[in-house]
Amino acid sequence: MIIVIALDSADPDLISTWLDEEKLPFLQSLKQKGIFTKVNSLASILSDAPWSSFNTGVSPGKHGYYNFQRLEKGTTNIIRVNARSYCKYLPFWHKFCQTEQKIAVFDLPKTFPLEDINGVQITGWGGEYPLIPTCSIPEDKVKEITRLFGKYHQPKEIINPKFISQEKRRYNLLLSNLKQKTKAVKWLFEQDKYDLFLASFGEIHYGNHFFYHDYNTQHWAYNAQRAKHFQSALPNLYHQLDQSCEEILKDVGEDATIFVVSVHGISPYYGANHLMSEIMEKFGWQVKPPSQVKKTNTTNWEKFLATSWSQKLRNIIPKDIRGFINDRLIPTKIHDRVQNHQFNESINWQETRAFFLNIHFQGFIGINLKNREPYGIVERGEEYNSLCEEIIAELKLLINPDTNKPAIEEIYHISRLLQGESIEELPDIVFKWVENQEIKQLYHPKLGLISATAPPRRKTNHRGKGFLLATGKHINSNAQLSEINVLDFAPTLLYLLGQSIPEYMEGRILEEIISPQFKENNPIKYESFSDGWNRFCRW
Repeated sequence: MIIVIALDSADPDLISTWLDEEKLPFLQSLKQKGIFTKVNSLASILSDAPWSSFNTGVSPGKHGYYNFQRLEKGTTNIIRVNARSYCKYLPFWHKFCQTEQKIAVFDLPKTFPLEDINGVQITGWGGEYPLIPTCSIPEDKVKEITRLFGKYHQPKEIINPKFISQEKRRYNLLLSNLKQKTKAVKWLFEQDKYDLFLASFGEIHYGNHFFYHDYNTQHWAYNAQRAKHFQSALPNLYHQLDQSCEEILKDVGEDATIFVVSVHGISPYYGANHLMSEIMEKFGWQVKPPSQVKKTNTTNWEKFLATSWSQKLRNIIPKDIRGFINDRLIPTKIHDRVQNHQFNESINWQETRAFFLNIHFQGFIGINLKNREPYGIVERGEEYNSLCEEIIAELKLLINPDTNKPAIEEIYHISRLLQGESIEELPDIVFKWVENQEIKQLYHPKLGLISATAPPRRKTNHRGKGFLLATGKHINSNAQLSEINVLDFAPTLLYLLGQSIPEYMEGRILEEIISPQFKENNPIKYESFSDGWNRFCRW
């Protein structure tokens, strides 16, 4: 029996610290009997890609899913998408179609139930990802869980909460959700004998975004007064998660192999996305429409008349009231429509060669490529490659004048980083801001100082480090290994379950963590497919 408990967004450095301090006693007991290592993923530059890569065993260059917002293919519209429609590969457990092996999958991120799988699949009941609908196969299973344990209430992320009471309610809800989820997972676990059991906890994902800056005294948003109430919130949530793992796994027999997994962690967000469009425009890559080009010698009255009615209304309403209206009263669809309108109205597509895609605190740049974008003007080949190299070279020169150090830590031409049939569905250039310095303004030797008032910004972002804690029957507790990749989980789990490994998977079997006895009795098998019927997504 293989058991996988996914702790979505649990940070390896926080886990390691609290393991050393004996604040996570159950996970510490598992570590003493097994192995602990860090996991690499692309979460810091493609925030939504890691779980899809965990599920499928392929990179976003192949599966194509990198963010819940993206440009709609063939248009300039920003849309919300889910993995059902945009991840082009099936999760690895599609291999259990019409087999005797029985599986259970509960709230694993970026997944949907597959037909003809022997077992139970539940999605969208209590996971962090909001675009996954609540459903199950068998259909009545999710209804039964809701009847037994109640409806799961998702906490709302508010960028700048105003009231301590508001934060206390969110903290108490996360604690309550953890206990509720634990009961549901334990109940499902006890319903049958499974060959593979996968369950995910999303509460730490929320907890990291809500309370990491209260725990980390070096964070730019740390506030000593607020920390009096919430500095222990994040450690307490991790401790409760440790207790949840114990409640589920404490009576597991010796024939089980246990994986406790996180595919990305958390870090402070110091980005300067609000300055990127201006930088793109100053270099001439992104061009404003004529109507938005600033005129000289305009009077205040002319400026007022040129301002849209929505902006006039926004300027009249006090900031705190605007924040309340945005957070509580305006539906997500309206926010998306406004964002999409502002994005399209800010760009002259007929003259723009490259554009900044300001979505979800990520560093995404697209090239206005001919025969791909609706108004593409950049030719494929030399012109495209030259433009990408030019943009990367110039952005590497951006400096944070407050520290006199580079502001961008990593930047890639996507085709130099990934390969696969979905490569053109990803941003052409991806980058991440440094993780250890606040950026209030930027300096470039050709442009001088660039500054603007920053909008409310998220205090944390995903980072590309997770962890694996493994123990049990088929684990070599003496294994010595450094960091592994998120792509390695799918082939490793298939191998441990006696399945052949599809040749399209890009990860490797983690042979060093598997016991010699198992490897001796189970030769590795690979398989290829000509028609791809069980390779590509047919949700």
